[in-house]
Amino acid sequence: MRTFLREITENKALQIQAIGLSLYEPLPGTSQEQIGKEVVRTQWISPNPGKLLLGKRILIVDEVDDTRKTLGYALTELQKDIEEELLRFPETEREALRSATNRVAKGNTVKSKYLINCADNEKFFADITPEKKYRMFGWTTLGKPFAKMDAQRNNPYDQVCPDFATEAYAEARAAFREANAGVDDAVATVMLTQVWTLTNRAERTLWDAQAREREEREIERARGEELVREREAETRAQEERAAFSEEMKKNKFKYIDIPIRPPPTTPVEIPSRFATAKLQKGQYVELWYFTNAGLRHARTNEATVDEDAIMAVAGRDGRVDLVPATATKEAKAVVPDRQLTWDDFTIAVRCILFTMEAAAWTEQRIAMLANFWGRLQSHPFRSSPDPLDTDALLLYQDEQRRAWHQAITSPAGAWDISVVDEMLLARARDEVYREDRRKKDRERDSLVSGISLLAGRNTY
Repeated sequence: MRTFLREITENKALQIQAIGLSLYEPLPGTSQEQIGKEVVRTQWISPNPGKLLLGKRILIVDEVDDTRKTLGYALTELQKDIEEELLRFPETEREALRSATNRVAKGNTVKSKYLINCADNEKFFADITPEKKYRMFGWTTLGKPFAKMDAQRNNPYDQVCPDFATEAYAEARAAFREANAGVDDAVATVMLTQVWTLTNRAERTLWDAQAREREEREIERARGEELVREREAETRAQEERAAFSEEMKKNKFKYIDIPIRPPPTTPVEIPSRFATAKLQKGQYVELWYFTNAGLRHARTNEATVDEDAIMAVAGRDGRVDLVPATATKEAKAVVPDRQLTWDDFTIAVRCILFTMEAAAWTEQRIAMLANFWGRLQSHPFRSSPDPLDTDALLLYQDEQRRAWHQAITSPAGAWDISVVDEMLLARARDEVYREDRRKKDRERDSLVSGISLLAGRNTY
């Protein structure tokens, strides 16, 4: 759009300034109650419009003067800008400058108006006064040329070529003969018919192109809607899967798959969930949990305790730890490895190896422990007639396996536990013998003390 007009007489550039006002459009920051009632300024002339307008003859053009709210707002606000600028001048000069400023407004429709009070030097007139109808202007057609709009309303395939030889088209034939010398009425009729046919053919081509565009837009719109539906369905499916996954975590026993098979003929060996959980973490756990007594304890006690229940337990070092409630009940019944019978030891070894495999322990660790326990069972101490030699094997197993688990997470690391160290085994044997000697000494001392007490009573 041009921003100036050239005045013929004095060769001056007359500026064209644009202002933006909104009454019916929903704009950011406006409420529904403001639309149609309150004029919103979207663009103004300049930061200092009064200086630009003062002393000028001003023509304000509104393309449609419907309710006159926007036009009235423009006149009022521009008048305020001019009055603010006049305050910069001495009071004696203001009236002369004010009278030199003239404003004229254009545009009108037949409708009740917002009243505008015009000063003597202000004029308002309507270029046209049409009937009360809304007209479609080019800039409100969303980029569709008028030719396209007309073509959409008038299907060229439905049109029939008129008979240009009739009296109704005599004026058209005459105009054609006048523009083309030497052409008679018959030739004019043929030429007009050909022009109509070519025009109709072009309109049909345009119509077909528009039909294809409409079809493509409809396909694109349908595809977009389908993509939205698919995304919404996928979102719902993800939410449902997440909710179901959370439900399975909270109530996992309800969703464990049960194979279709007959009941077992032998009792199922199910270790304690506490012991199984420790093996899942690769941690040390006492062999007692995998003996017949430990398995029986798990069957009879775990059904009465909620596995999610947590209890506070004071450790040997004085610290308070939070542990599963099932672990606290089992801790009261657990037997240290060194105090197990040899039969319980051999039963527990077989069961714990299966549980380690189910807990996905590495083959290397399982093989080390299997060889460790196997070599203890085949050691010469096992065939010794002295029961203290068997106790020495159990003590060695207890000490070595605990130390091995603790060393795994230490900076130095662990070792091949399957190698039986005879020196360490001899130390364990000495400790067993010393403990047995102390036990026998205590029993003897207790017996002697009892005999002495009995003799003292007989004296009296």
